[in-house]
Amino acid sequence: MLLNENKLTAKEEKALFLEFPVDSRCAPFLITATQNLMWVSKANASGNIRSAFQNPKSTGLIYCSIIDEIMSKSEESDWGLVFPKSKEGLKQALERMAYYEISDIEFIAPAKELGDLIPDNAQRVSWLQGCILIVPKNRNYLGNLLTTPRNKTMALVHNASRGICILQ
Repeated sequence: MLLNENKLTAKEEKALFLEFPVDSRCAPFLITATQNLMWVSKANASGNIRSAFQNPKSTGLIYCSIIDEIMSKSEESDWGLVFPKSKEGLKQALERMAYYEISDIEFIAPAKELGDLIPDNAQRVSWLQGCILIVPKNRNYLGNLLTTPRNKTMALVHNASRGICILQ
């Protein structure tokens, strides 16, 4: 899992969107819109962000889209989140996480990828291809993914500019 995952009730599922209070220092925010993902640079006047439900075929597809969006935004905004998939790239990624005082980390790796960069205790997932993720163990730092009883999904990603490193 890339984000903190929670299940909503059938009653909450009836909403078209939900509002979440956010800390403005965690901007920009990546949210689910009805058909795609969208970057939001600041909260509304009440200090909230609205995120809409989607009907994805799988949680993995949402996560792949989130990673793609974060990589694109990192390049566009010069965040420096993407590193070479090498020992030197790993060293730089770990130094970056340490710079932001994120010491309790976890690796997320493709289910079938082998290599000396991936620790034995890495979380293996089928939805990830071609890269290795380094994220905080406390996924609340990075955001939330909410699902409903009928598998509607909503995501809110914050701290994207500092809460993840990608080895590619």
